[in-house]
Amino acid sequence: MKAYKVLLISMFIFASLVGGMLTLQVQADTITATAKCTPLLISLSGPGPNQFRITLELPKSYEPEDIDPNTITVGGACPILPKTNWPKIQKKSFTFKVDGWCLINGVVKPQIWHMAPPPGTKIDIEIPVTGQLYSGRAFQGVFTLTVMTEHKENHPAIP
Repeated sequence: MKAYKVLLISMFIFASLVGGMLTLQVQADTITATAKCTPLLISLSGPGPNQFRITLELPKSYEPEDIDPNTITVGGACPILPKTNWPKIQKKSFTFKVDGWCLINGVVKPQIWHMAPPPGTKIDIEIPVTGQLYSGRAFQGVFTLTVMTEHKENHPAIP
């Protein structure tokens, strides 16, 4: 019985070590991209933009046409918009559009609401852009979106 317990504990430790090594390997294989968003500033008092334009730049050893557009998500919630003649692939960049409603209501507002900022406050939100190349290698970039919270007259009372 004692040998059985030692074997189980040893197997658990070995599995944990192997899992940790695989996690480190996956993280090491993630390509760091540069992400930019247009517009850079939005106000929650108005309706907000219908679309956001995101531009990705990969390190020099990778080409923008190697990006698989079907794997891209912004903020973990928003896929790229299927638009005619989009995405735009340039020599050094990959540009696509994201639905404004999805980004504001699915990514930005959930991050802001838990902070409970005062009305009329500017808040910088870091939003990740993730995806894969056609080869299967993952990439990740982060852009900063500045958000102006609703003004006092539009701000709902906190219960």
